[in-house]
Amino acid sequence: MHLNGITGKALAAELGWNAKYLSQVLNSPDPPKGAQQKIRTAIDNIIQRRSAAGCGES
Repeated sequence: MHLNGITGKALAAELGWNAKYLSQVLNSPDPPKGAQQKIRTAIDNIIQRRSAAGCGES
């Protein structure tokens, strides 16, 4: 998240989760099944949307 400039609030919004719940999942020693894949997919979606928006800028 940090390397791509993605905030916890932006990621939580992409996932449809509350930011506090996202924090609990990220800091949990035993996160819910499938959470890691959902988070990675959401991060990829944000990155793709940002790069698509930046394509027309020069």
